[in-house]
Amino acid sequence: MLFALKFALTIACVLAGAGGVFLGLVSLALAETSLTRVLAAALMLGASALTMVIFGLRTQKGTGHRLFRLGLLHGVDAFVLLSLCASRSPSGQPPEGARFSSEFYDGARFDHGSMSNLVPEIDQVKIGIHLNSGSNPLLAGAKGIRLEELCLGIYREMAAAPDFRTAGSALGRNYNEAFGDEPKPGHAFLYHPGAAEGERLPAIVFLHGEHGNLKAYYWVWKQFADDHRFAIIGPTFGAGNWEKPGGVEAVLGALEIVKRRDDIDPARVWLCGLSTGAKGVSRAGTAAEPGRFRGLIFISPRLDESSIGSDAFRNAWAGGRALIIHGRQDEITPIDRVSPQAEFLRSSNIDARLEVIEGEDHFLFFSQPEAIFTRIEPWIKSGDPSGEKMPL
Repeated sequence: MLFALKFALTIACVLAGAGGVFLGLVSLALAETSLTRVLAAALMLGASALTMVIFGLRTQKGTGHRLFRLGLLHGVDAFVLLSLCASRSPSGQPPEGARFSSEFYDGARFDHGSMSNLVPEIDQVKIGIHLNSGSNPLLAGAKGIRLEELCLGIYREMAAAPDFRTAGSALGRNYNEAFGDEPKPGHAFLYHPGAAEGERLPAIVFLHGEHGNLKAYYWVWKQFADDHRFAIIGPTFGAGNWEKPGGVEAVLGALEIVKRRDDIDPARVWLCGLSTGAKGVSRAGTAAEPGRFRGLIFISPRLDESSIGSDAFRNAWAGGRALIIHGRQDEITPIDRVSPQAEFLRSSNIDARLEVIEGEDHFLFFSQPEAIFTRIEPWIKSGDPSGEKMPL
């Protein structure tokens, strides 16, 4: 029995070591940044150290001792490299004059040592696209290459912005959910273009999709926020499964961030969801106090028909306004499904406008941000022409 246990432990360690070396090699091959290359080297050294130490303990004296000592040396090297990377990880503290920051509520705090804060987000996204391209047909071949080019272009521009770096990454919450943890509210990204003395800007609360709360979203939103004087608040909720417990609370927590700042107008807030974020829009839009949101915006939505079809949603939004922006070539949520949903909203006495962007797919937020923003701005203005405040 003891022999079988030792044998199983040895096999598990060898497999872990082999997995670490494989992941390190993939990261080394795909890395955009020198920091990730150093981390990949640390991962491979650590994995090889584990294997050498295990075999050193199980091998005859001479060879075993040499393997054991070499494994320890590799482990020390891995620790030194990992410590170097940890010293370069973001602080979570915005620099002076920052427009972009991580905000926390409900007792949540910045996780300085999270792997998502050790590996620059550009590399997490690039590696993630490659690892998923084999199992996800929507990321295979030319589609995956196109998405990668769109994302990398955004992140390369972002690299020169120190406030986007110090804010850290929220993708660790995505990974936690993938490993079985339930998503929890407590974090949001905030982009604020700055305000004059006594000025209070309108805001959009933006709910991310199933790939997590990417900083790339806010780099895209930055142009709209700067041009039209809007704050953008994006709560984080794991992998974007907003229908899970805590999803509505994450959105309401973003409203608390709005309320605690004197440069954002809590009476002029719109709720927007991308992809699965649409599920959070319909749920939080129902749960929030009447008049809290001036309108609902859905971009490439994966609408929850049970939610928008509920009496509670219809009662909350009868006489209200909604904007749906969708790509004609969207394969994840075909336009033939979205059009009847828009018509259903109109039949529920909701002023729902459907804007279709020709030739675009589910990732139009990255490929056609101008087309999106030139539809959002006049739609918001038509329902808020003078900036007149709604009663709280």
